[in-house]
Amino acid sequence: MNEAFDGLPPEPSKYRTGGDPRPDRSRRVAFAIVGVFLSLAATLAILEAVGVHVWPRNETGWERHTVRTLPGGRGTCDVFHSRRIPRDDAVRLGAALEREGFFDVDHVVSVFVTRDGGEYAVSFFIDWQRFDEAGAVPAFEALRAKLRWEVFDGQPLVVNLCDQEVRGGLDPGLTIRRQLR
Repeated sequence: MNEAFDGLPPEPSKYRTGGDPRPDRSRRVAFAIVGVFLSLAATLAILEAVGVHVWPRNETGWERHTVRTLPGGRGTCDVFHSRRIPRDDAVRLGAALEREGFFDVDHVVSVFVTRDGGEYAVSFFIDWQRFDEAGAVPAFEALRAKLRWEVFDGQPLVVNLCDQEVRGGLDPGLTIRRQLR
């Protein structure tokens, strides 16, 4: 009989190029690894979306919320917040300071907000040559009382009045000249 066609299907061994006839094991392992990484990425994306920050969003560990851009591109007025502060709190702080006229200036203004335990800390950077004006401390004390209730829902709040020099990084190295509690 003709070996090419004898009425039966050809034997698989005649056409196999070698190796295991089962599905490729390395392909299954690769798909399993890709599946694990995809599920991990999806989990991290969901955590970030609900406000649980698994890693810093930038190299300093601080996030920036720009409240106002100065005319002519001269800079911005910003609220920097640590990872312990939800972005919503930083946005509310920026809006409250804007309503109070804090950002109605012609120069760059930065405010830092963080939280240690149950106490919030808002740090303002002061031009100390102008700070000794009468009424400056009572004005910041009144602002602290207002922010405590409007922004931080009555939680303890300390206001830091700091030097204008700040170094970058996870610890910005604020030089606090005065604390208002």
